[in-house]
Amino acid sequence: MTMKKFVFVMMSLVCLCTGCGDDSDEYVSVLPSFSDITFDTDQLYTGMTVTATAVQATKGKLLDRTTYDWVVNDTTTAKVTVIYDNDNGDPVFKFKVPKVAVKTPSTITVKFEGRYNISGQGCKVAESAHATGLSVQSGLSKLIGTVKLSKTFTVYPSAD
Repeated sequence: MTMKKFVFVMMSLVCLCTGCGDDSDEYVSVLPSFSDITFDTDQLYTGMTVTATAVQATKGKLLDRTTYDWVVNDTTTAKVTVIYDNDNGDPVFKFKVPKVAVKTPSTITVKFEGRYNISGQGCKVAESAHATGLSVQSGLSKLIGTVKLSKTFTVYPSAD
């Protein structure tokens, strides 16, 4: 091999190796991370109407059609569908607190599941710290990312 060909081959390899840069994460979908499930009131009472919020610690990116499923005590349910990149606010759910506490405090379990259609080239899960008592599970497939939250809350008897 002549010196010119050798230099040309070496320069081509250098260009090939450095030409891609480090922008590989630019087109990767990221699932949001969640820090807590909260309510619009400090205490829950039987029969009251409240709004639950799944609080995002970090927003996701490159996510398309998304479905949020809420379940309270395996009885009260709701399903909401959004386009995440257009509507990436914290998911909310308004419901009536089940009559679980008649004379003494009791508990309810609130479950949230977000299923995100991945629109990037691959996907990763954003990790973050979350509130005590919040169970967080994340899962990925080639087309769908899932985040599941679960938390138990104390419910007090109604003052009525």
